[in-house]
Amino acid sequence: MNQTQVNKQTKQLSVTTTHFSDWSFVPLVHIEPTEARIGVNESVELKVVYSFDPEEIFVPLPNNTTPLNQPHPMSSKYLKKWMHSGAGTLTTDGSKAQYKAPAKAPAQNPVAISAEINFGQQELYLVVAHITILSEFHIDYLQVDETEVNLPQLKRGSQLFIYGNFGNDPGKNKRSVKIGNTELNVTVWSPKLIICDIFAEGPASSGEVVVSADGETSSKLLNEWLVDLYYAKKESPDGSLTRKTRFVLRFRGDAIGFGSGETDPLLEYTDIHRSGKAIIEMPGGTFSNAVTNDACGTYKVQWGAINAHATERSPYSTGKGFNGRLFQTAAGFGVKIKFRSGDILRSTRSFSPCVGDAYSNIVYEPVSFEGYHEEIIWFLFESAAARTPIKAGAPPVISGTGVAPGLFWDVEDVNTELFTTKIWWEKAVPKYD
Repeated sequence: MNQTQVNKQTKQLSVTTTHFSDWSFVPLVHIEPTEARIGVNESVELKVVYSFDPEEIFVPLPNNTTPLNQPHPMSSKYLKKWMHSGAGTLTTDGSKAQYKAPAKAPAQNPVAISAEINFGQQELYLVVAHITILSEFHIDYLQVDETEVNLPQLKRGSQLFIYGNFGNDPGKNKRSVKIGNTELNVTVWSPKLIICDIFAEGPASSGEVVVSADGETSSKLLNEWLVDLYYAKKESPDGSLTRKTRFVLRFRGDAIGFGSGETDPLLEYTDIHRSGKAIIEMPGGTFSNAVTNDACGTYKVQWGAINAHATERSPYSTGKGFNGRLFQTAAGFGVKIKFRSGDILRSTRSFSPCVGDAYSNIVYEPVSFEGYHEEIIWFLFESAAARTPIKAGAPPVISGTGVAPGLFWDVEDVNTELFTTKIWWEKAVPKYD
């Protein structure tokens, strides 16, 4: 029985299933690396790998299989043939191959390396990797300095660091750096490093970076990602009192070849991008707890709702509000966050004693980022490719992180495991994918 339905008008595919599961896209077969940059006469090792679902895999699994979604070497019996389009030589050995670049960067660049896969069915599958051969004049990688300077003696916005091989400065009229049709102001031109002013936002704040000088040209993609980082600090056992913040983070950078070439990155870290925000969206909540030992009675805390209260990013040097540091490696971006809002959380604290009169008072409290002080939170790339997404993530939950001020328990009733702090984020696709 056909359990799928296609609606061509709405462009929807419906599938009937006998069970519910978490689903995500997994590339069943691909070449590693899917993208590479090498110099003339240099070589790169390639291999065909696959990911699998242990319940539904149609490729026989070897012993000691790797976890779901982890690439596993493909058996050569499923690989029909390797092919390559362009200059250079390709040497193959089953599911592995080695590509060697020619002595000169070819006109057709990058070179496409493909493998044809046959799983014993009628259909054939083709997987492709792209290898860029770098000429003597080339960009190795890009880095953005998000730290803006606003001092009497120096005012400066974002800067783009371009690492590579460019030769001596031929003069302003004989060279250029562009993003799209926008020419960037070059402040430093040296044989291995170019530094330019770059817009923090707008069409020319990311995209294909093109460096030209004396008839030579090289380009590389400066991509960007927008990540929502969620924070929740549970301060009552039932979660009705939970401090919540969503951090909006914008990353600009180079997801392939970062740190390659002859020049190491000059910037260990920068500020978080200035468009970053901390947005507090919390429903109201109430929790009561009775104690029988000291101060016999019932404690109650009621929180007022906070609706979309935003704190804009401040420079790290100010130490105010929401600020932090941004790190980049070849594997992804790291962020060290500091955040403390104003006293915006309205907390009504009440106590009804076993004997005597009840009392209540109202206190205004801040919402802050706790549990991850001085820790770098890493947002990792899915692969070493210019257009790779950032993986979803959720570090281990921290327990025993404290209760809402105004609530008390008898010692024997305290269960610290119920009070937790956690952060998480969804997969982020790049702007240029």
